[in-house]
Amino acid sequence: MVKTFTCIICPRGCAITVSADKIRVDGYKCARGLAYVNEEISDPKRTVTGVVATDSASIPYVPFRTEKPISKKLVYELLKELYEMKICVPVKCGNPILTNYRGTGVDVRITRTVNN
Repeated sequence: MVKTFTCIICPRGCAITVSADKIRVDGYKCARGLAYVNEEISDPKRTVTGVVATDSASIPYVPFRTEKPISKKLVYELLKELYEMKICVPVKCGNPILTNYRGTGVDVRITRTVNN
């Protein structure tokens, strides 16, 4: 079995193919592309964005973002926890709503200031 990835590390967008036994990797043009595909195979990570509920009637939701990518295995659990949350306003852009999520070193931060 062969799997193809489109590298997102640089604007080239190399098509990198990996055989099922991971013995052969083709198509990458730089070491960063190879590192990207190795991570995608072993433990893919994603930056997570969404909205969290507030106690404000005028602005019921405020956007958030993970400070850095988190393991794809934890994305669903993280979103579930955040969607069950309700935060109190005022909040300032950059304020953390979760710190060091499950010991990953990843913080979740508000991306909009709400003064109500």
